[in-house]
Amino acid sequence: MEYNSGSSSVTAGTVPAKVSFDANSVFSTFNLPDYSIIWDVNGDGVTDKQNTATFTYVYKEAKLYDVNVRFPGLNNYLYTFPVRIEQSDVPVCEVLSDFIA
Repeated sequence: MEYNSGSSSVTAGTVPAKVSFDANSVFSTFNLPDYSIIWDVNGDGVTDKQNTATFTYVYKEAKLYDVNVRFPGLNNYLYTFPVRIEQSDVPVCEVLSDFIA
């Protein structure tokens, strides 16, 4: 994965993109007794994984996703970060134009 030029999102690959999520260090860093975690990896408001610190998800559509994570044993915050999945068959090109009045 890499950040885009504006560092506003993480580019995780092209469709289909297999992305591994790992939150184990959160539990060891904060000495949390259990793996209480809620994942919404596609930003649709529905829990995709729960109480699993490590898993893999396959994104099948090219777009910008908001990954949402909650740690109920730590606090009530919602942590969000953007993940961009790119289309695999889009050619790289440059578009130039001249303004004609």
